[in-house]
Amino acid sequence: MKFIITFNFLILLMFYLFYPLKPIIVQNDLILDSTSVIMGGKINGLEFFYPFTIVRDLNDETVIRHELIHFKQMQDSLPIAYHLLYLKYYINNRMAGMDHNWAYLNICFELEAYAKENDKDYLHNRIPFSHFLYLR
Repeated sequence: MKFIITFNFLILLMFYLFYPLKPIIVQNDLILDSTSVIMGGKINGLEFFYPFTIVRDLNDETVIRHELIHFKQMQDSLPIAYHLLYLKYYINNRMAGMDHNWAYLNICFELEAYAKENDKDYLHNRIPFSHFLYLR
């Protein structure tokens, strides 16, 4: 019985990790306000829990595009690996002497998203793993 439950869990986990889900974009100020308090600054968008993208304004194409770039990055690296790499890059930047904001802005995932958030064709033309071009 235990083997069957474990096997089913592994199948579900593999499905979750490798199935190319489409993003689900949700407007929710409460989640963003709570996260803003924790992070110490106003947050307009967040890749909350793959495949959910949380934004303040569903009409703000720039923020949505920025978050969808993160969504694509998650699909490149798998959601769990994406978050681990994101944290690793942030910690490395902090250890290099950067303050919180500078460490955040110099994560390769953020560098790509900020550099391309105004390019309306980028999501269609993006090459997988493009965030590695922004490693410093």
